[in-house]
Amino acid sequence: MINQIISETISLINDLIYHIHQLEDEEYILKLKEFSNSTIGEHIRHIFNFYECILNGIKTGTVNYDIRIRDKKIETEKDYAILRFQEMIEILPSLKSFDSKKINFIQNENEIETNLLRELIYSNEHLIHHSAILRIYFQINFPDKKISKNFGFNKSTLNYNETLSFLSLK
Repeated sequence: MINQIISETISLINDLIYHIHQLEDEEYILKLKEFSNSTIGEHIRHIFNFYECILNGIKTGTVNYDIRIRDKKIETEKDYAILRFQEMIEILPSLKSFDSKKINFIQNENEIETNLLRELIYSNEHLIHHSAILRIYFQINFPDKKISKNFGFNKSTLNYNETLSFLSLK
């Protein structure tokens, strides 16, 4: 199962990189009033931080998504952000050996035991959620950009929509 989740993670990140590549530097850092003056770069950095927390958690034994590095360079330089995600993609396959390693998850004063698989699934869902927001950014502000059909949709939603399409053909 860990191989499948790592493959899905890599696929999701590659799809995100595809969309980042399309942006001009000034579009990446454009503050959008419709989204509380946040930028695409800020969302990208936020997504990156969750995976970074997992990688740090494997080293330290503790994952805490509230303690993030928040590298401003990822927010403001799209090529740097792409490079950091590509580095992460290179690292991900090596995590297979940590599949059964127990990790502590801390949020506020709560601490529970977790594992790499659960945290990757959580971060993938988090990436999909932010991709859905980014999809709206693109549709409103950059209608000339290509959006992949799966970008911002959970696999269960895609399967459901496929079922509806199949049923409407009958």
